[in-house]
Amino acid sequence: MGEMKFSYVLAIIVIIVLAFTLFMNVILPTPDIDLLEGTPTKTTFTLEEDQGTNPGATVTLIEFGDFKCPFCGQMHPDIKKLLNLYPDNLNYVYKHFPADEEDSARASLAAECAREQDQFIPYINILFERQLDFSYAKLQTFAAELKLNQNDFVDCMENFNGLDRIDNDIKEGKLNGVKGTPTVFIN
Repeated sequence: MGEMKFSYVLAIIVIIVLAFTLFMNVILPTPDIDLLEGTPTKTTFTLEEDQGTNPGATVTLIEFGDFKCPFCGQMHPDIKKLLNLYPDNLNYVYKHFPADEEDSARASLAAECAREQDQFIPYINILFERQLDFSYAKLQTFAAELKLNQNDFVDCMENFNGLDRIDNDIKEGKLNGVKGTPTVFIN
């Protein structure tokens, strides 16, 4: 008798779960926004031809970060490990989401100037390793360490050449619900 009662209770629980699942997934419409968080549930990103470590990879990891963010700095060695473990399968894309401070914005601009000389990833590695000082002079020192053309680097910084990309990254981050750093999306 006890087993039969248990079977009825189990059957009722299964029916309730199935009914609830049906109600939530079929009857209720799926919102485009998570009503609790206000975060988009569908994300879209623009990837430039020169963005990423391996655009043909099967997995893309997009980080919205800030070079002054201590949590971004703590996460970066793990990203480097992943890139070393899966160089053919992982495309790492860094998108700028600097805090409202001059140092962060200046570091983002310097990284874009390094991108113009095909040294974006090595330059951001230095930025994350040495987060304490992003003065103009220090950013030039980092460029010199990578043997970047100093005249081109200085011209880029003075002309704010990478500012459009930085602004677009910030806008894209906000559209995709980024509120802080680091924020990571994986396809």
